Parts: sequence; structure tokens; C-alpha cells
Amino acid sequence: MTERIKERTDGNFVIEMFTVGKLGIPSANYATATSAGALEAFMYYSGGLTSISPVFSVSYLPYLGRNTSDKKTIDDILRPIYTADMEKQNLVPIATATWGFTYPLLTKTLPSLFDWSGIKVRVTNPIVIKMIQNMGGDGLPIARGEIYTSITLGTIDGEITSVPSVFASPDPQLYKHIYVINIGMGLWNVVVNKDALADLPAEYRDILLEEAAKVEKWGWDRMVPLDQEEEELLARAETEFGATIHRATEAEMEQLAAMNNFLWDEWAEEKGTQDILKQVRDALGL
Repeated sequence: MTERIKERTDGNFVIEMFTVGKLGIPSANYATATSAGALEAFMYYSGGLTSISPVFSVSYLPYLGRNTSDKKTIDDILRPIYTADMEKQNLVPIATATWGFTYPLLTKTLPSLFDWSGIKVRVTNPIVIKMIQNMGGDGLPIARGEIYTSITLGTIDGEITSVPSVFASPDPQLYKHIYVINIGMGLWNVVVNKDALADLPAEYRDILLEEAAKVEKWGWDRMVPLDQEEEELLARAETEFGATIHRATEAEMEQLAAMNNFLWDEWAEEKGTQDILKQVRDALGL
């Protein structure tokens, strides 16, 4: 996206991108820093933006939306709401990106899809921790930098994450069992400072928004609902590292949702998003 913007403006509009830590601002503070004008834009996962708009929490409820089409429907419902909430904080979301569903990547087998007794899993989302507990397991919010050591020491038996994390591990062969059960879909939001956006020349602003829309469309279009890239990664995990791929049937996914949907209501009540959750359930026929 940044290269296309640079090309379309003959190099007059250049977006500089910095990795986490480069600017000395913790990722958890990106939104407040951008709101204040210390940053002009940021990209951050939606779950970390619930303090700005509680409706973001709805998109992370486990098994609420079992394919990409469902997740897109959810985001279409939430977007006008979180956009309005963000604008109150001098922020404008210009694109939503997704990297696919999160699954249990484990060193051992689950007793069953519906019984996680004795399984200790690294996860940071509080609602997913409750889901794991409901299934009989333990969800532990271990820091990302401690995952590998925790697995090798037996403190945890794996993590809830996306498939590419297998290949980022120092020892991918640790993940012997991958359960394709679509717990949730990881979403990221590209957000800009409202004043900075307004200050851009109209032509550049239009180009930025056009290119952001193209990137967002590409991100959703490539998920069908399990994108080809992810299927290739699963196949590689199976052939290169000896992982066993466990795929839930549609009936099993429905059962998992039925076992955990009480958590949706508890979470929505806590966050004050009951009406939004009802809109989502009605749209998905749940």
C-alpha cells in the first residue's frame, strides 16, 4: 500500500513505517499517542482497542462466526459503531486487516474437542481463557517471549494462535497437533489521526483512502474461508514437522459454539454490548 501511494504521488507522499519499539512508544499506547498527535497513524489488533470502543470485544467471542463470511458480517455491523467511537478520540479507522483464524497448536492431543482436561494453553484473551476453563483446561496469559521456554519446560502444552506462528517458533516440531476449530479470527485495524488526515491535500487523502480500501478488500477476499496460504502452511506443518492436523466438522463446530455461547452473553453484559451482540446473532441466525 505504501509503495503504491508513493508511486501515485510521484514520491511526494511517503508513509514511513516503524516496527514495534522503534519510536519508544509501547504498542498498548499507540491509540493514545495517535489521538494526541505524537503519531500520525498506527496498526494494532482490534482486541487492544476495546478501551476506545467496547464493541471490538464482540469480534473476539469464541466460535461466534465460524467462517470468513461470518466474520466479515460481524465487522460490517461493528464498523459504524467503532468508527464513531474512534472519531470522538480524534481517530479514524481506514482499513481492517485479517490474518486468519486462531487454533490450538499443541504438543499433545486433546482428550477430545469437547474435553480439554489436563491441557495448559497460552492465551491472552480473557474470554478465551474462560472458554478453555469451561472445557476443563487451563488458559495462561504467558508473555510471548516466554512461550518457547514455557513449552519446553512443560509449563504449557501449546498456545492459541494462527498457523504462521508454527514457522516463527525456534522449534516448529514442538507443535505436534493443530486443531482447526476456528476459535476466532485475528483482526487488525489501520487507524490515522483525524487532524492529520484532514490536513492532507484532498488528492493525497483520496489516494490514501483508495489504497487502504484496496488492501482491506484483498485481505478479506483471500480468505475463502480458509485461505490457500494457510492450507499450504498446514500441509507444510504436516509434511515437514510431522504435525497431525485435526479438522472439526460443521456439526462439531456447532456443538463447540453451543457449549460456549453463554460466555457471549456474560461478556456482552460486562462490556455493555448486549444490543450489538443481538444484532450480530440475528444476522448470523444464531
